[in-house]
Amino acid sequence: MPDTAFPNNIIDLLEDRVKFYLPNHSVLKRALRLQDPKRCVGLLVADWTPDERSHQIGQQEPAVSRYLIRIQNMVKASDEVTGKDLFAGDAKTIRVLLYRDSTLHVGLAALTEELLGTREVAKRWGIGRQRFLNTELQSQWTYVAQTEFWLETESIQL
Repeated sequence: MPDTAFPNNIIDLLEDRVKFYLPNHSVLKRALRLQDPKRCVGLLVADWTPDERSHQIGQQEPAVSRYLIRIQNMVKASDEVTGKDLFAGDAKTIRVLLYRDSTLHVGLAALTEELLGTREVAKRWGIGRQRFLNTELQSQWTYVAQTEFWLETESIQL
């Protein structure tokens, strides 16, 4: 299997862009854990869904499928106000880079993979929702956002 296989190629591209916009954060290719650094981002694949209505003549698999990526950002702070401010900025940065970063968009449009006689290419993408959670534990405030990002691909038999 190639290193650039879906969905890893999506995660690798997102990792690069998150590091560019949030250079002082730890970027992890997994779900975040409470023991992770004070300011961090987690990138993980949550779901793959084929579009059963997209079958094409002579092709075994559906032509269109969707990957759901979860982007988590976390801030831990002993001061509630400071934590809220940092967290709000980080969560907004994630949304803005997904919507507006032209380097990300060019990279997503170029994602492709060939495997076992089929070429899979990125077709379109977007943002689902962003959920927020905050809690205080042992005098430390923890703020977490989870942003849903989806990417749709088309598979073409070669």
